[in-house]
Amino acid sequence: MCQNDVKDSKVMRWLPLGIILPVVAMNLPHFFHPAGRFSEDWFDGVRGLLAGIGFGIMIMLAVKISRHRRLGGS
Repeated sequence: MCQNDVKDSKVMRWLPLGIILPVVAMNLPHFFHPAGRFSEDWFDGVRGLLAGIGFGIMIMLAVKISRHRRLGGS
């Protein structure tokens, strides 16, 4: 197995988490209904945090994968 293949498999392990977190953040209001105004604000913050972490993971993966292709030579 080539060294680049090993690195790509380690990087690609994070892809499902990066995809699932924003999906969970978008669908969370369908399953959880906050009761008060304070809990709505808290709930929006949690949703934003989940979506931000997911998008951040996907951006880091895109950067890592592009670096592997550039430095790999093939």
